[in-house]
Amino acid sequence: MAWLSGWDKRIKLTVDASKIDADLTWFPVTVILSSTHGDCVFDELTADANRFKIAFTKADGTTELYGEIEKWDDTNESAIIHVSRDGWVIDDTVNTDFYMYFDIDHADNTTFIGDINSTPGANVFDSHAKAVYHQVDATTSTIKDSTSNNNDGTKKGTNEPVEAVGKVGQGQDFDGSDDYIACGTNSSLDVTTILTISACVSSDTAQLSLVAGKTDPADAGYDQWNYAFRLGADNKAILIVGNKTATTWDYALSTSALIAQDGFYHIVVTWDGTTARFYVNGTESSNHALSFTSMASSGVFRMGREQSVSQWAFDGDIDELHFSNSVARSAAWIKATYNSLWDTLLTYGDEEIGGILLEFSETLSITDTKATSGTLAKAETLSIVDSKIMSGSLGFIETLSIVDSWSALITFFETLSVVDSKFLTGTLSLAETLGIADSATYQCIKTFYETLSIIDTKITSGSLSFAETLSIVDSWSALKVFFETLSITDTVTMGGSLNVSEIISIIDSFIRWIEHPIYTEPAKSSLSFTEPTKTNPVYTKPAKGTTSFTEPAKSNPIYTEPAKGHPVYIEPTKEIRLD
Repeated sequence: MAWLSGWDKRIKLTVDASKIDADLTWFPVTVILSSTHGDCVFDELTADANRFKIAFTKADGTTELYGEIEKWDDTNESAIIHVSRDGWVIDDTVNTDFYMYFDIDHADNTTFIGDINSTPGANVFDSHAKAVYHQVDATTSTIKDSTSNNNDGTKKGTNEPVEAVGKVGQGQDFDGSDDYIACGTNSSLDVTTILTISACVSSDTAQLSLVAGKTDPADAGYDQWNYAFRLGADNKAILIVGNKTATTWDYALSTSALIAQDGFYHIVVTWDGTTARFYVNGTESSNHALSFTSMASSGVFRMGREQSVSQWAFDGDIDELHFSNSVARSAAWIKATYNSLWDTLLTYGDEEIGGILLEFSETLSITDTKATSGTLAKAETLSIVDSKIMSGSLGFIETLSIVDSWSALITFFETLSVVDSKFLTGTLSLAETLGIADSATYQCIKTFYETLSIIDTKITSGSLSFAETLSIVDSWSALKVFFETLSITDTVTMGGSLNVSEIISIIDSFIRWIEHPIYTEPAKSSLSFTEPTKTNPVYTKPAKGTTSFTEPAKSNPIYTEPAKGHPVYIEPTKEIRLD
């Protein structure tokens, strides 16, 4: 699975196909992070200010989705993000995967991630969504519409209604007397014959009350309504449509109760111009014929109560009120919405740290067309699959699906301790990933991996000669820089035939043997060190095709040992760096 460039960590999110009754396009999925799923995101980002350092992608791992942040509370490890984009399809036959990336070192992803009433957030909702209210206070007197229509709401007064805990994040608590929220007269809220209104509600009393609608504020007659979605005193829903000029109106009444007192319920009404349908908690409860073709277009859209009179005042909480125009949302859409808001639609995967290995294989241009002389093709050897990238230690056999006989490669990765701690920052080329500057080092490492991956006859259960393993003759300095960069502990003497694990543990004496001695240069006034002449090399370069080296004769030492009692050599401190 491809990895989104520049991001360090991710989790996989999976939509349960059993909750999807038909393919859904541009459907907003609600992602709810908590201390029980997604806590690794908070562990990485550590503060609310870092909430934009996230990204969502389709199942391909690279095509980004838009995300609207409704809530982000790092202290209590709680976040709500609504995710989607145009053309994204949720499948009804197989589970739909998508990914959430997160990285404290990444720049804010403000192109695709935004707060409520932001451009990225508006892109989560399709063109039929004319008003989406998460019911979060913008101020104590206003709330924001999440769509690009900017149908923002103004409360009757400060904290009338008051923000309270809702079903998904926050909601608005109406007092049942005079609280309402007016959301303007924008033409996007006008309806001819087709609409959908949905909300999460918790009613404190059984009474005739308004959820939302558009009406002329002059009086409260039924004929003043453009449309209204109400709850009756018998807990049955009513959809009213009317026209003041024609002094006509009609209504559809649910034949069964929609809600009970206490607790939140998801209620929806749709009208396709012919039939009004009522839904509770994702299931259609009843339908009623309603054909009305002369609806009014004037008036103010409001929720909670009609403006000029106290009747029909809603007593309870309203959360996640969505108004869609020119579309009667399908039963599959409504069922998925209920499951999404109730957080029963998704499963949340474990933290994955896979960018390192994935980008390594991509850097080496390993494709499935290049077969090895052994049993595995390159693509099979470095097969990066999200199910194999686990939290904790990443054994090479687990991550790359390599057979047991490739013990040398396994040892290499285990020695390097590729674990869930952050190993990758910045861009993802091999040289930058390993923090190595010169191109010679890249070639050295590339050759090393090609040797172990392609010539599998060289990999045995025993030990490998150094030259056979690395196929390097002239690039000793590059190799030295590579191991210095990875801070490999120097514990094993180098020379002769070596086990791969011994190769990884290079000691200071080997590095000096390669090219540069490690010593503290004496003061110029001292004669404590005699530099070997250029005619006395540290080693004799082996002829091509051989794997041995000629140890320098003892008569040609690297330095001249002085007589006893005279200090000649200052042991380098740990702070001494290689040239």
